[in-house]
Formats: sequence, structure tokens, C-alpha cells
Amino acid sequence: MLADKEIEILGHNEQFALYLNQLNLVKEDCIQEMRNAGTERLQQISGQIIAIDDALDLGNWETVRFRWKEILQ
Repeated sequence: MLADKEIEILGHNEQFALYLNQLNLVKEDCIQEMRNAGTERLQQISGQIIAIDDALDLGNWETVRFRWKEILQ
């Protein structure tokens, strides 16, 4: 697992910010998909959302999103 220092360094990289932004967009698509999903599919989508949230948390998405807000609009 990456150390906090390594994550902080990645957070200053524009490509990393774009990658995390793409992950966030996939999460938003999953949330939209939940509207018409059956029970079994809801469970699958929920698992995907949890996994994406974990990745975004690991990458300090909120901090990165604030730092790169100009390019992520």
C-alpha cells in the first residue's frame, strides 16, 4: 500500500487528478444506474460504488479535487 507521503506527491500530478476525476464520474454513472436496477443488480452496483469510494479516499480525492478545481470543471 502507498504511504501517505507518496499519495501526497501523486496529488500534485495533473494526470492523477484526471484519473481520480474519471473514477468519480464512473461512480456517478453507477449511482444513476441504480434508478432502474433490480435487487440483484443493486447489490452489484453498491459493491462497485464502495470499491470506487475506497479508491477515491485512498487518493485523497477531496484534497486533489480542490487543488485541481480549475482543470476539473
